[in-house]
Amino acid sequence: MIVLVLSIHHAHCTTVETIVSSVVSYGARGDGQTDDTKALLDAWNAACSGGGASRRYGSSSYASMVLVPGGRTFVISPVQLKGPCKSLITLQVAGNLVASTRFLTSDETTRDWIVIRKVSGLTIQGGGVLDGRGKQWWPKSCKFDSTQPCHRAPTSLVLHDSERVLVDGLTLVNSQQIHFSIFHSSNVTATNLIVSAARKSPNTDGVHVQGSKFVNLGTITIDTGMPASFSFFLSFFPFLTLFALLDGDDCISIGANTSHVSMRDITCGAGHGISIGSLGNYKSAAFVSNISLDGALLANTTNGLRIKTWPASGGVGLATGISFRNVQMDNVKNPIIIDQFYCDMESSPQGCDHGSGVEVRDVVYENISGSSATPVGVKLNCNHPCTEIVMSNIRLIQTRDGSPCTAQCSHVYGRAYNATPPPCLLV
Repeated sequence: MIVLVLSIHHAHCTTVETIVSSVVSYGARGDGQTDDTKALLDAWNAACSGGGASRRYGSSSYASMVLVPGGRTFVISPVQLKGPCKSLITLQVAGNLVASTRFLTSDETTRDWIVIRKVSGLTIQGGGVLDGRGKQWWPKSCKFDSTQPCHRAPTSLVLHDSERVLVDGLTLVNSQQIHFSIFHSSNVTATNLIVSAARKSPNTDGVHVQGSKFVNLGTITIDTGMPASFSFFLSFFPFLTLFALLDGDDCISIGANTSHVSMRDITCGAGHGISIGSLGNYKSAAFVSNISLDGALLANTTNGLRIKTWPASGGVGLATGISFRNVQMDNVKNPIIIDQFYCDMESSPQGCDHGSGVEVRDVVYENISGSSATPVGVKLNCNHPCTEIVMSNIRLIQTRDGSPCTAQCSHVYGRAYNATPPPCLLV
């Protein structure tokens, strides 16, 4: 069934008709048991191919909407929603989407769950939940069971080769691995998101951006490591943080060949913090530039603000034009860290003590304050060296007793102003 929704924009005297394709009209049951993948795909194909903003008659224009209605739970197997579409298109997720259990136990386990590819002019919105049912997947990870093979697990929501995209008001929980990835896309805004995964959830990054440009991430709450009740417990026994913060993954990670990413109003619960990298593994060329964070709270995370590059293994590149401003730390193990020796022996059989081929340059840390779970609040371990590093208004104390943190630097050049711990930068 197709529903027309009429919207009149007085400022420009235009009329927009939205053609609504409900998944229920295409056979979806929404009973939490029946696989509704075909209905979702059919509704998408109908909306993507019919009507559209390219059809304009006088003062009227057309857009399309795929509706996942509220109050129901739809079981979905791996699916690709492909463009290009003939109209501006909205995916309205008011109900809940859950991953098929068959998907988790079949040969499809290396496939991503919901992939949107080659779409221009897309809005994904609604108060619904995307539940990857990762709890059935995590025990099979080689991180927890060494008898299992190590391979990539599915990502819950992937945006690929798309442009002019708005993602607004979604909740993503318990992904098999990464919750939301933005690949090879441009002009993407993601806002008002909630991302959550329980403890013992390996590699469950919140948002990962790679090979993309002009991405805005704002008002996002991410917790990929432990329940709030355990975080409260740690506030009384902070020394246990050293043993507890081992799960989840980066709240936000910025991968190779990404530029012009703006992050603001980020709340990062347990997990690995906000990371740029890792860069330069597998002999790759990795370039990252114009990355900014303005306004964040990081609580009970393994890392705070991290830049990580792999030891020299043929990889080259540059990370530059990076700024972290107005960040509050709460019991963070490594509040500020640059690690140019990031690796594991499995991926780097030649060892992890070789320097990185990726240069780090022009990084600003400004108005960073709060508490560290360890005595060392600033760790800048470079080899290239790292240059043009600026630290301004840094105030980091130890969670344990409130004493000032210390700093460790290696091959780092830059300037510091009003910084505690005292700067260890070379001029």
